[in-house]
Amino acid sequence: MKQKLLNFLQINADDVDNYYIEPDEGHSILKSDSTLFELSPDEFLEYAEQDSISKDIRGSINALTNTKRAIECQCDIIHFSLGIPYKKLDFPTKLENIQKMGILAKARSSKSSIFTRINKIRVNLEHYYKKPDSDRVVDAIEIAQLFLAVTTLSLNNVTCHFYIIYENNESNLGLSPSDYWRNGISISYVDKENHFKLSNPKTQNTLIISGSSKNELDTFLGLINLSVNVGKMQVIETTNQKRLFKQFYTNLIED
Repeated sequence: MKQKLLNFLQINADDVDNYYIEPDEGHSILKSDSTLFELSPDEFLEYAEQDSISKDIRGSINALTNTKRAIECQCDIIHFSLGIPYKKLDFPTKLENIQKMGILAKARSSKSSIFTRINKIRVNLEHYYKKPDSDRVVDAIEIAQLFLAVTTLSLNNVTCHFYIIYENNESNLGLSPSDYWRNGISISYVDKENHFKLSNPKTQNTLIISGSSKNELDTFLGLINLSVNVGKMQVIETTNQKRLFKQFYTNLIED
């Protein structure tokens, strides 16, 4: 699928610096279903905070357990929102998918990664039956608070429609900058279908990429990453527009 996307973009590596992203519109893609999620991540986290007040072993264990539930529930809601099958995925795989979406900044080292810290807390409790101390409980709750806040904010501000435009395209001569998209590529995330639709207005070619297909998942997550990063920028300057696309295109080639 990555090769199909590269072929669709029809971009030569030598010209990649001349392409930029023009955002159009964005909205929240985070959604839930009360029949599947009767309890929310925020509720689990609230229970964890209440459990931690006692500061005894029982309260600490319950606090860590509910903290983990809050994080995993958020992961499941994110996967559900994007139409990605998640019920058979283990916890580390869910976290890895979230990381590929680019919601959280990469840590300086794998040991300091928020995902590593989350998983270590879970493993110590569930597999090694270690008694948690109060500091570990506070650490876990703070990590969960950060995780919920950042993922919710990022997915509430995703740019769901944008264009990839070639800056030096001779076909743009005579067109106003607002009409350059007619010689570019339109990328839209379709909520109802949980897929990306790429279309070339000039050739009328289209390409659909879905997160429900194993063969397309990595490419789908890469497009979510791009949409999230565009959404994080409230004011996008031309240099950043070019940098975002170049990074996206380079990752496609290298992966």
